[in-house]
Amino acid sequence: MRPTLTALALLAVLAAGCISQVGSPLLPLTSKSSPGSARGGGGGGGGVPAPPPTPIVISTTSMPNGNIGTRYVQFITSSGGLGTPHQFRLVSGRLPSGLSMASSFGVNSTVVSGTPTTLGTSAFTVQVQDQTGHTATQALSITIDPPVALVINNQGPILMPGTVGASYSAFLFAQGGIQPYTWAIVAGQLPPGLRLSGNIISGTPTTAGTFTFTARVSDSGGQQASMVFSITIG
Repeated sequence: MRPTLTALALLAVLAAGCISQVGSPLLPLTSKSSPGSARGGGGGGGGVPAPPPTPIVISTTSMPNGNIGTRYVQFITSSGGLGTPHQFRLVSGRLPSGLSMASSFGVNSTVVSGTPTTLGTSAFTVQVQDQTGHTATQALSITIDPPVALVINNQGPILMPGTVGASYSAFLFAQGGIQPYTWAIVAGQLPPGLRLSGNIISGTPTTAGTFTFTARVSDSGGQQASMVFSITIG
């Protein structure tokens, strides 16, 4: 049986539709998303938001003791916050007499330094501030003890030798106590031609021999220390 004209026309229409679909096979199967939706939506973009900054804190929680007359240097450090350098200041209390604190030292620290002059414990509170105005505080204290013992600390009792007619110089050393120190020869004698000025023995020796003497150092707080020395002149 031959198909009718109507049936042929219908087949032609269907065939045209199939050809059009085959020619664009991806149209109904893909869907391009916008750049904004690929990053999580919202329409604004910008990626993953940054985490909030770590709060600023003072890391130092205690300070070592000091001694009257001995140089004191101790750092106070901080961490966190936004922007450096961090700025420090005292907001209450006081430092021991003779000590002071810098507003900053380096990126995130300050330094308390000086020579203590008074016994006792001083309590104070330090505040730190970052470059955006955030602050933190820490209560601290420093105890100042009596002076350490005054001692003469040359390596040994025999000082460097000298030669008649040649310039000579040797040093006496001490530590502890309260500076300044005063030195004196209290027994024996220096080689002729040498003298003691401050803690320096100097001059031009005129006589050969070995000379023994006792040097004494006194500090500003009344402590004294002595040591016997010798110098050989050839």
